[in-house]
Amino acid sequence: MNVAKQRENNDHIETAGCVGPYGTVLRDGSEYSGHYVDSMTEADLMDWHRPKIQCLVEAGVDYLALETIPAEKEALALVKLLREFPEQKAWLSFSCKDEYHTSHGEPLSSVVSSCLQANPTQIQAVGVNCIRPKHVSTLIRNIKQNHPTVQTIAYPNKGNEWDSVNMKWLETGTEESILHYVPDWLE
Repeated sequence: MNVAKQRENNDHIETAGCVGPYGTVLRDGSEYSGHYVDSMTEADLMDWHRPKIQCLVEAGVDYLALETIPAEKEALALVKLLREFPEQKAWLSFSCKDEYHTSHGEPLSSVVSSCLQANPTQIQAVGVNCIRPKHVSTLIRNIKQNHPTVQTIAYPNKGNEWDSVNMKWLETGTEESILHYVPDWLE
């Protein structure tokens, strides 16, 4: 991050620090289901994320990329924790299991509403990432329909499916290229 900010002509360089889901530390693929939130409190999640966010804020990132969040409880913990850093901007990006639901199963449209109500000023964009490209259009369209002034963001994966039993990505071979979907995402 410091290298990017020190480069010549850095007037337009902005940096983002990644804050991923708690599930990644479990090393069992639970970041793709969010099941861990069922046995954690919002305070537990805030306490776990706080040191990383503190470090990134102190390093001077322009944005926090609160990304690949699979469940409403973790998303709310993050947007509430963000209030402890009132000058910090962020985007919030979810992993989703289909065109309507977070990976944990909550309707994405209601989760986004809850998060924006909990922190309407610091969240600069809302979107999806680490999902199948074919699901992006409907998810983004629903976000825009319910929150027309919110910027949206999307950065899907290749289209493979996570096999939670064998803990590996499965080649589906049926997904269209991301380029096929981009024009629809930009509407």
